[in-house]
Amino acid sequence: MPIQLTVDSPFSDIITWDNARFKDIFSRVQIEQIKDNFKKYDQDQDGFLNNMDVKFMMESLGEPKTHQEILNIIHEVDMDNDGKVSFAEFLVMLVPPPVQGPENDPSLLASDQPILSRIYKSGLASKAKFFEQAIIDSRDKTNENYEAIQSRIREKKKIEQMKKDEQEKERLEKERILKEKQESKARLAARAAMFSQ
Repeated sequence: MPIQLTVDSPFSDIITWDNARFKDIFSRVQIEQIKDNFKKYDQDQDGFLNNMDVKFMMESLGEPKTHQEILNIIHEVDMDNDGKVSFAEFLVMLVPPPVQGPENDPSLLASDQPILSRIYKSGLASKAKFFEQAIIDSRDKTNENYEAIQSRIREKKKIEQMKKDEQEKERLEKERILKEKQESKARLAARAAMFSQ
């Protein structure tokens, strides 16, 4: 029996769980996002998603379900039949469907097929895809945001430079006008001095 995964399990335990089931599927960042989502939906913080937690999750994802539909969803992913979704079961539910393999063998009994295959053959496939999309939507967008921020910073600097250039032009224009006024006053004073003699 593999170790029991919890939302607090380290990344190394998660990717090596059940013969490294998640090794090439989830990155460290994705696991952290999945943990954050699981914690968000685990309202009573007991490490499992019970029917109320799943109801809350579905409602917050814009997919409200009836009580029976919630129980069906839990039943589909509940590998240990405890009536709750553990963190490991949550991870298994998010694994993309296999492309080819013995789990797609229609001659196998449903109970002999891996849970992953059962999930994607059941009505839960759309829910798994929905959760996958929720994870994708909540993924780390640091690089995208970094580029957008850098672009805004460049634009802001450009605007600030234009503003400084305009202020400098205004300052130079004011100085030119002031200088012309002073020169004009000096010429008028010189003319007045010539006439007063």
